Amino acid sequence: MFRFKKKPASSSEIFLPLPNKASVTLNHAVKTTVFLTDINDFKNVNEVYEQYFSASLSTRSAFQAAALHLGAQIEVEAIF
Repeated sequence: MFRFKKKPASSSEIFLPLPNKASVTLNHAVKTTVFLTDINDFKNVNEVYEQYFSASLSTRSAFQAAALHLGAQIEVEAIF
């Protein structure tokens, strides 16, 4: 899972924890689910998302959520 620290202005503002020992990259994701507290942010999120995932883009879904953990505005769940 990765979570934007705040509304993404650039890719440098993203926190991306990945398993270190498994040699996993975001391009190994087969499915992602994007949760947003404001679905109107999807266009901005998509611009940053495309910088991290391959051109083929994994299968994904996007949903608006009333609230996210720790006050996050965007959360992305990924299955590798």
